[in-house]
Parts: sequence; C-alpha cells; structure tokens
Amino acid sequence: VANLATNNGTFTIQNGRNFNPSAFFDNAGQVFISDGCTFTLNHGSITENTGRWAITSAGVLEFTGFGQTATTDNLNAGSNVSGAGTVRFSAGGAGGNTTNLAGTYSASRTEIAGGTANFNANASTTTLSLGAGNSGGTLGGTGDVTIAGLLTWNSGIMTGAGKTFANGGIAI
Repeated sequence: VANLATNNGTFTIQNGRNFNPSAFFDNAGQVFISDGCTFTLNHGSITENTGRWAITSAGVLEFTGFGQTATTDNLNAGSNVSGAGTVRFSAGGAGGNTTNLAGTYSASRTEIAGGTANFNANASTTTLSLGAGNSGGTLGGTGDVTIAGLLTWNSGIMTGAGKTFANGGIAI
C-alpha cells in the first residue's frame, strides 16, 4: 500500500510537538503521547493496529476525517488505548471518520465531536463528552462503555448493542 507508515517499535511524541502523518499509520508497537502533544490520525488505518497507545494527562490522540473522503480507523483485538489524556473522535472533513475499537480502552477523557466511535469491546473512561461543541457524533458498538465521572451529552446519538453506564451522572 502506498503512503503507509508502520510502527513496530516505540514511537514517542514529546516537547510540545504535534504529529499528523501524511500517510496511513499502523501501530503494532507502542506510541507514547507526552504532555502538550497531539497525535492526529486523519488518513485511516490499514490492518495492523494491535499496539499500545499511551496518552499522558495533557496529551491528545485524535482520530479524524480527511477532506471529502470518509476514513476508517480499526484498532483491532490486542490494541490498548490508555492514559490520563484525551482521546478525540471527530468528523474532520465532509467525509467523516469512523473508529472501530476492539481492544482495551481506558482513557481518562473521551470526546466524540462529529465522528463515530464504535466500541466493540468493553471500555472505560473517566469522562465522556458526546457531541462536544454541538458537533454531533455517534457512540456505538457492541461493547459496554462505563463512564466513572460525568457524561456530557450535547448532541449526537448512541447506537448498537452495547450499553452505556454513566456512573457519575449525565448532563444534557
């Protein structure tokens, strides 16, 4: 596949840098996103996302669309998204973005802002914002999502067989 970057080792973003690869990105190793850094995936992924994504408290991992083309990111069984930082699922361009998560998910802050996040394995987060900035978005999938803190539901929909447990309450 043309324009494919594959990480089989350790990839670290630090010193306040933002990283937005101009290619498809597969992670079979470890990606560490440090404080003040953002890793933006806007080209989708191919097949090998079985690695670990670790986000520090002021770090951001974003799955987003690209222009008029719909993009899809697949984090397969064996993948692990965790940490005290933020994971954002946004639409990006007019084509939108869908992220399918089949591995472990335990990020502190989750934002769904126009994109689609399908949790196909049980997941947990401290806070979840659905439709951040009234941008819509979809929380879906077959896995259950447990929110320890507040679920803020500004806009958007929930769909799929999975259940959402808002243990810290819901603000609509």
